[in-house]
Amino acid sequence: MGGAIYLRCAWEFASRGFGTPAPIDPPKLLVARGHNRFVRNPMYIGVLAIVLGEATRFRSRQLLIYAACLPLAFHLFLVLFEEPALNEAQFGVT
Repeated sequence: MGGAIYLRCAWEFASRGFGTPAPIDPPKLLVARGHNRFVRNPMYIGVLAIVLGEATRFRSRQLLIYAACLPLAFHLFLVLFEEPALNEAQFGVT
């Protein structure tokens, strides 16, 4: 399920936003369709679902700990990289 969420979002980024999920080639247009209509960062939810599924499937405590740390890592990436990059792109701040 998590893989399907991620792939759908990547498809929307490529087909509607004319970009990729990678920070070196972000979407050129705002994508507000598909899962992005409901959640700001559905790809992160998809990745978290994948890791939680793996932790369950393999009964791995280490993967469960990793899954518990992922939201913090995603949040830090958003605050320290994505939001400043969006500000620069939107307002031309340098």
